Amino acid sequence: MKNKIRKVKTLLLFLFFINQITHCQNILTGTILDETTKIPIDYASVYISGTTIGAYTDAKGHFSLKDVTFPCQLVVSHVAYNVNTNIINENSPKEITIYIREKTRLLNEVQVADKSMRDKNIREFKLAFLGDDYWGSHAILRNDSVLIFSHRTDTVRRSSDSMDFVKQRKYKSIGENSQWSADSSTIITCTPVFSVQSKAPLMIELPLLGYTVFVDLVRFSLKKHKYWEDCDSWSYCRFSQYSGTTPRQQRKFESNREKVYYNSVKHFFHSLFFDRLKENGYLIATQTYNKETKEVQKVFIDISPFMQYTKSKELLISGLKKKTLYIYYFDHLNGKPADLTIQSHKNRVGNIWERFRTGISPDNNSEMLFKSDTCTIRANGTTPDNNILFGGKFTTKRWGALLPYDYVPEEQE
Repeated sequence: MKNKIRKVKTLLLFLFFINQITHCQNILTGTILDETTKIPIDYASVYISGTTIGAYTDAKGHFSLKDVTFPCQLVVSHVAYNVNTNIINENSPKEITIYIREKTRLLNEVQVADKSMRDKNIREFKLAFLGDDYWGSHAILRNDSVLIFSHRTDTVRRSSDSMDFVKQRKYKSIGENSQWSADSSTIITCTPVFSVQSKAPLMIELPLLGYTVFVDLVRFSLKKHKYWEDCDSWSYCRFSQYSGTTPRQQRKFESNREKVYYNSVKHFFHSLFFDRLKENGYLIATQTYNKETKEVQKVFIDISPFMQYTKSKELLISGLKKKTLYIYYFDHLNGKPADLTIQSHKNRVGNIWERFRTGISPDNNSEMLFKSDTCTIRANGTTPDNNILFGGKFTTKRWGALLPYDYVPEEQE
């Protein structure tokens, strides 16, 4: 009976995927106007966020986008106007008019006589935004002159559900500029905040992946502490594939894209949405602290009881607010996932069940913390908000390892 239910569920998901494909020929057209003067805006960038689908408006403010899949997030970007976003679905008009508001001029950062301070800010932003791994180190920010930096301090309160709480309790250390709350349930920390704004879209080259990415940075702030780092970033982006490449270069790009895709947030969410976590090498666990043995114990769980699919083709995860789950990924030597439902794969990954028990291969592991009682996941492996926080391996892959939302390796299509 259980297998039958699983087959029905898989069939429903397959039908949903086919339904997505049938919408690929949709065309979306419209006009961009100034909110105050109603004058058409030319050379505004209009794109589907996170994809290669985009165009610029003509002298009459018109645009046309092909191969649009619904629902989607339409973004309008212009250097003189505020970024405008709209959710477009199957029932939305396919000919739309969008009014955008003129941008309030950003205050310039405080001028520092020592140029090294700005250089230091740029380096810190690149490390936090692009990443300091292999992919981030090869990413190129073409126009860092549009960045505006600021520094301030803030008070952060972390509850007993925070990822580092158990460790700090164990060693009786909460770090500098921190104190316990009166009931010892919260750590209160005064921490520096590094904030970044942008006067124009960022232009980022990803030469290892074959993309140029244009990023509308809505907000970016970084809070650093001895034991943790909190990066809050929200942005919209448009991808442009390199043109004029040779077949050999294309094969290299595809190989690198696969390496970036596997064991990433996108890969994990995509696997979770289609109920194929084990097939894609993932196990999920919770951790409990044993006061008697003073050890952290792992308990592997099934997350499906907390999952519910909606009519709008989204996955809701409910009932896990302030809960931290640990994600274990097991792969082959080539980085591709080991199918944990196949018995023969145990030997190919080196006694995989023993690795589960002992927690070996920490470099592959990640954590996720749910900020809200209900969190949303889309079929393309994205979320519409920042209600799920990540730690571990997932956080090492940043903008230097970013792929279009609609990217899936050929073997998984």
